[in-house]
Formats: sequence, C-alpha cells, structure tokens
Amino acid sequence: GFLRDRDRVLRIAAGDAPPTAAEVVRWLNVATQDSEALERAVGAAFRVLGFLYERKGGTASGPDGILDARLGRHGKTLSDYRLVYDAKQSKQPTVPADKIDLASLDSFRQQAEADFGFFIAAAYAGEAEDAGKLNQKILADDAYRSLTLLKVEHLHRLVWLHYRQGVTLTELRSLFETTRTTSEVDSWIDSLGKKLRRSEIPISELLRGLEHEKSDDPKATPNIHVVRAKNRAFKEFEPERLIARLKAVESLLGVRWIEVDEDSGKVRMHQRAGQILAELERNLGELAAEAQAA
Repeated sequence: GFLRDRDRVLRIAAGDAPPTAAEVVRWLNVATQDSEALERAVGAAFRVLGFLYERKGGTASGPDGILDARLGRHGKTLSDYRLVYDAKQSKQPTVPADKIDLASLDSFRQQAEADFGFFIAAAYAGEAEDAGKLNQKILADDAYRSLTLLKVEHLHRLVWLHYRQGVTLTELRSLFETTRTTSEVDSWIDSLGKKLRRSEIPISELLRGLEHEKSDDPKATPNIHVVRAKNRAFKEFEPERLIARLKAVESLLGVRWIEVDEDSGKVRMHQRAGQILAELERNLGELAAEAQAA
C-alpha cells in the first residue's frame, strides 16, 4: 500500500494522470498505426487492469516496459509478479517470425527479475499455424515457457471484460502461466469471459450495500469486506474479485464518483448508488459506440 501511494504521488507530481476510459479505448483503436501509439495503448490498458507501469522506451539493452502486479502476501508467500514486454510493429500486415527474438526478451526478463514476458503486436505471420515457424519457435524450447505472444485484440478484449465484469490480477497471472501462442490466449480469454458471465457480480446490490453501511454509520468509511460478510449474495465471490469489479467502475467514472482502496477494501462513494449506476451505464454505452465507430 505504501509503495502504491508513493507511485501515485510521483505520477501526480510528474503530471502523469491515470488515463480515462475513453482514452484507453481510443489508444487501443489506433494502436496498430505506429509504435508510439502501441506503446501508449499497452501502458494505459495494463494500468486500467491494475498494474503499475514503468516505461522503458525499448532501448537495445532493455524491454519497452515493465509492469508490476502488487498483490501482497497470501499466507507465507508474496503473490506479487512482474512482466516485461516488447512491442512489435511492421510495415507488413503481420510481424514476421524472424522479428520475434525470444532469447533477447527472456534475457530482458531475467535482468528485470520479472516472472513473465510477452510480445505485443497487431498480428503475427503464421500465428494460426500450429506447425508453423512462429509457434514451433516459441513452443520448441521449454526455456521460453515464461514468454507469451499477445495481440492488440487480446488487450482490447481484456479491458472490456474488466470494465464489464472486473478481472483480477490473480486471474491475469494465470494467463501468463498457462499460455504461449495466440490461439492459447484466445481460448484463455474465451474461458474467462464464460466464467465471469456465469458468476456475474450484482453491482447494483453491491453499491447499495455500501451505501447502506454509510447510512448506518455516517462517521465510518464503507468496507467491501463488511458488506460481503453481511450479505450471502457475495459469499461466492472472493474479496479480490469484488474489489476488482469496483476498481473497474472507478476506472470508468473517475475518482470524483468513487474511490476504492485495494488494500483495506474501503470505498468512498461521492454520489448515491443510483447515480453511480446510471453514470456507469451511460459511460459503457458511449465507449461501445466509440469502439464501433472506429
């Protein structure tokens, strides 16, 4: 929590405000047009998903960026994890397999003491061919089991899932632990989407539960853990999942509407639950319209 607060203060001092939901969708829509747009989209998307982002600029001696997921301690182990990534652009419709340097990215990963690494591109040559050069290259050597091929389309899908359902950092760790090829990533996101839709969080009930806690004790800050303990409807959801869902609302609407403390579970609602729900639906509708127009 202290490190998160420190990083937030440093970003504010540097004039680096969190991206708005509209900016994230817009940058993802134009991410295939040039390397700067792609780099900006990657950083914005992962910040929305809950990561801390450190831009590196893709020098010859390092990756394009470092992403940190801070989950804290679970039992006796620290659940934090780190990603490095390398964004790939090509004048061709797809990035050739020869431009995917696994050894170089894995070296960057080790230097940064990261758990996983990934390439990100609009598309890769031969990505759908199981026996093709690219997939054989990444699957043949088990030394590269910590590397994954991501596409801009994948990021787009993950951000939308997060806005609509709330995706946790623990769930995203599973993505990098279990997938390597683009087809594996497609299947993983499909499975996550089905899982989230089967157990959708009743966001209106959650917000009204927080509002009720505030009305019961005006001097206290409503807490997700308290609402979960009092309402059976939320017992099937892990606290991390409930927090992720509300953090997605915060990402969409901004801190003028709602603020969620990931460590304590405290929630500051600056508007009534009904107003937040109405604004949430309005923003989702506007984002969907903008995405379709692009």
